[in-house]
Amino acid sequence: MSLATLTGKTVSVSTSSAQGVFNLGPGTNKTTITFADGGVISAAPGGGIVTDYLQSGTWGSIGVLSALVSGTYPVTAATIALSANSGNIVTSTFDSSANAVACHPSCSALLPAVSTDTVKYTTSVAQLNVPVTFYATNTTAYNGLYSMPVANMGHSAFNGQAVVYGFWVGGTMPWDPLTGMYNISTTTLNSGLASDVWTIDSTFGSTAVFSAVIARPTDAHPNGVLITGPSIALTTTFGQAVNIFVASYFDNTLHEPTLNAFTAATLFVDVYSVDLYGNVAVDTLGAQIQITLHPSAGLVSAANPFIAANNFDTNTFPSFGPVTWTTGGTAPTTITLTATANVPGQTMGSTSVDTLNIVTKTPSFTAAASSGNTYSGIVYSKTLAVSFTGTAAVSLGYDPALGVNFATHAGGIYYKIDNGAWVLGTTSHLSSVTWNVINVVFTSGLHTITFYANDSKADQSASVTLQVLVDNSAPTVAFGAGQTTVPAGTPVMATIVDTEGDLNATSVVATSNSTATLTAAVTGTNNPGNSVTYTVAITGLPASTGHWKLTLSGKDYAGNAASASLVLKVTVAFAVSFVISGTPTVGTLGGYTGINAAYQNLNPTSQSVVVFAVWKLNGQTQGTSTSSATVAAGATYSAFLVEPVGLSSGSYTVNLFVWTTGNAPVSSTTTISVSV
Repeated sequence: MSLATLTGKTVSVSTSSAQGVFNLGPGTNKTTITFADGGVISAAPGGGIVTDYLQSGTWGSIGVLSALVSGTYPVTAATIALSANSGNIVTSTFDSSANAVACHPSCSALLPAVSTDTVKYTTSVAQLNVPVTFYATNTTAYNGLYSMPVANMGHSAFNGQAVVYGFWVGGTMPWDPLTGMYNISTTTLNSGLASDVWTIDSTFGSTAVFSAVIARPTDAHPNGVLITGPSIALTTTFGQAVNIFVASYFDNTLHEPTLNAFTAATLFVDVYSVDLYGNVAVDTLGAQIQITLHPSAGLVSAANPFIAANNFDTNTFPSFGPVTWTTGGTAPTTITLTATANVPGQTMGSTSVDTLNIVTKTPSFTAAASSGNTYSGIVYSKTLAVSFTGTAAVSLGYDPALGVNFATHAGGIYYKIDNGAWVLGTTSHLSSVTWNVINVVFTSGLHTITFYANDSKADQSASVTLQVLVDNSAPTVAFGAGQTTVPAGTPVMATIVDTEGDLNATSVVATSNSTATLTAAVTGTNNPGNSVTYTVAITGLPASTGHWKLTLSGKDYAGNAASASLVLKVTVAFAVSFVISGTPTVGTLGGYTGINAAYQNLNPTSQSVVVFAVWKLNGQTQGTSTSSATVAAGATYSAFLVEPVGLSSGSYTVNLFVWTTGNAPVSSTTTISVSV
């Protein structure tokens, strides 16, 4: 059944949000439209409901349209109600393209330090609350190496990093790590204007270029943005001169101010007029600035130079002209040059002080070996060729821009071996350099090598002398003669001969059967460059009869290694073939009190023995205890020696020893004290 056959038919279209309205005629806004029974509902051209819907112009506003169709079927008298909803209608940015960010009074103007400028952007269609983020970027602000207000002179020392200076008025200027730029966010007014105030940096020549990003979401790009073109650069200029600043230079081009000088060096002095923030500033009040110079050491060529009216320093015509300072003092020390003046328009005098470090002319220099092994100040090498490295730098008293380096004239790194002739090792075009001299050839033995550096002015550094021991032969390891059989507990003796006297005693290691590490005590004193014979006493072999492979190894400090091996037999005397293990203790067994003692059979054959305990009080024997057993070769027997019956109370001395059942002693006597 067609909806057109409905009776009592009503169609309503409305907004469910205050963010939009319908306009059905001039000056008439409605939110509900009703069509009575008999009307036609159709999506065909010319049919249906047609009216204008006006969405709010405020950015981010949300409107929703809804529709209701109701009526009654004429045959069945059934009612029907149909509804629909448009979903959110969100107001975006009306701009289709973005113009450049503007400034007021003008981004192109040279603005005095710490003045302000308004950064602004206006949408092409008036629109409220559009989010706008201003970015400050592409700056040429100076980040000088010296705290000197001469950036406007174009001096290379003040060409710094691209860092934005200044700040946003009434808030912070956060840095965005994603863009690497500084920014602040705001929204547009009813007129479509977004703006914020930027306080100009205090450093002369600082610039900042502004751009803006405008939020413009669409259905296809819900996070879409509109990016403006960049503004013209906003640049800092100087203010009125209120003070002076004095600086010293290496040459009369005033190329670079210096903080260092030699004794009796001739420097060039310039005094500047500066504004409140230290920028070099022209004196615009029409009066000459008279200067007085007072050095703490040395002499100035003119004690009373001046800055001409409408000028900015003493050196530039028509001001006074060049002034020199012949320095005094001794290295290391500091000297000062004090400048005083009365600046026009200022009620108090101005003072500036230039402080110089008096330094030596000699280059700084270090040297060390880059090959071999260095211990306790000696370089050890197993090869004849040794390499060296170090640093060298010209004195800070020279202008680094003048080319004072190690490659000009006779400059370079020189060395000599022992008392030989000086040799040019290397040169460099840098004023400060890490140098390398590769494969200096020595003969075997102990030597000295001495290095120094000089610069293009023939200033020579202090020399550095290193000791070098070339040892290209391995030590000789030998065991003492006649040591094929040794009694248990007797040290095994060996010698190590090193022809250059540089044995590394900590590297000497002795092992038995290639596994057990023994104790190797080295006796002998190193004497680099001379042959030394070291003695080695090896202990720690098992205290039982048997054959062992003994290996002794070691290295010298140059890294040469040697070793030797010896197969020997350890023997144990029959009279001491039973050795007590640990310290005997008093204990109980089966209700009896006695002495626990453990003995190991070091004899290569099984032995039948009796363990005796003789109890004495005040030197008199009071009783005897025994324990017997047959003990296999290498085995340990734990004996329990019962306390004799009838002992009186007292402190007894008990002697413990072992005899064979054949009446032969096989142990030494162990004595303990026992209280009864």
